[in-house]
Amino acid sequence: MPERRARLGARVQKLRIDNGLSQKDMARLCGFPAHQTVSMIEKGLRELKASELQSVAAALHRDVDSLLSDEPEETPLQPILWRSPTARRAHVRSRQHQMEALFLRKLVDYARVEKLCGLEPSQWLDEFGWDWRNPNTTQVTQLARAVAGALELGARPAFTLARLLEETFLIKIWYEDIGSIGRAACTRGPSGYGMLINSMEAPWRRNYNVARELFHLIAWPEGAPPEITLPQIEGLANTFASSLLLPHSEFDRLLARRKAGSRLTFEDLFQLARDFGVSAEAVLWRLEELKRLKLGEVEKLLRDSHLRAIDRHTVGGSWLRAPRLPERFVRLCFFASRRGGLRRNALPTLLDCGPDDVRGGFLSYGFDDAEEYGTPVGGG
Repeated sequence: MPERRARLGARVQKLRIDNGLSQKDMARLCGFPAHQTVSMIEKGLRELKASELQSVAAALHRDVDSLLSDEPEETPLQPILWRSPTARRAHVRSRQHQMEALFLRKLVDYARVEKLCGLEPSQWLDEFGWDWRNPNTTQVTQLARAVAGALELGARPAFTLARLLEETFLIKIWYEDIGSIGRAACTRGPSGYGMLINSMEAPWRRNYNVARELFHLIAWPEGAPPEITLPQIEGLANTFASSLLLPHSEFDRLLARRKAGSRLTFEDLFQLARDFGVSAEAVLWRLEELKRLKLGEVEKLLRDSHLRAIDRHTVGGSWLRAPRLPERFVRLCFFASRRGGLRRNALPTLLDCGPDDVRGGFLSYGFDDAEEYGTPVGGG
């Protein structure tokens, strides 16, 4: 028993550090009265009750079986690229580390469930063949057209982009309250492609961030020559996202309809943004790319206090919130468990719920395990 406690304690300590948690953080997440409790567990000096074991596993984003396993812990080694990273202060860096650990753990879980459903991580985005030797606006817009054609996005791409990326390219899009540590992030590696999108932003801003992160996944900056700066890369991402989400002919048609007289007003700008399901920023970058705005005007407008105030006021309590869990992930968990490949006791950790809430969690996404899904279709 002491040896078993020591092994578990060492594992808890490693996972806690990997997740960027202090002992105080861990105690708070588990409901322990003080960080000394965590210290005793890690030293193998304290036995864990069954309920405490569940709390520790949940805090470390594991299920109980993996926590108790003697198998070496799988460590996802994938670089994460943050958009607008702000991790300068120690507490922000710690929060970013925690979010990265959570995100990578979710991607490993997602990839495992995909595999149980017969799906392997995709590398299809590499087929678009981005070349960093001479990046320019023309190359970016051609890439956007190629992606739009491959996905058959139509005239209003923002309303279907995320779903098609998930289903066609098997990109794992995860939504979390990122807070101040960055606006979005992406990764590619053994667990496939992944995006981390801020769940607290309005849907049109999430749409724009998904398109920007798609550019980074295709044109992974690791291959960029040193003379290309981060602002240049972000500028290319802006051009790609705006070109992808605002198709030229349809954008021109609605632009002509919206313009009151010869000048575009703030009202026209926000109406256009909502028509296409994108942010006002996306429309501004598209106008610059189409030479409807002078070079440098976008940065000036984005700093305009009046424009920012209108943008804030358009974010009301009625706009659609991001899902707590991706619908596709929940669906794959459901059918993997129905087929017997995913054990029932792994579902609470995967679905971030208690053991008694699994069925309710599935029902909230429209999946009922009391239904018979194996009924043959047709009479043949």
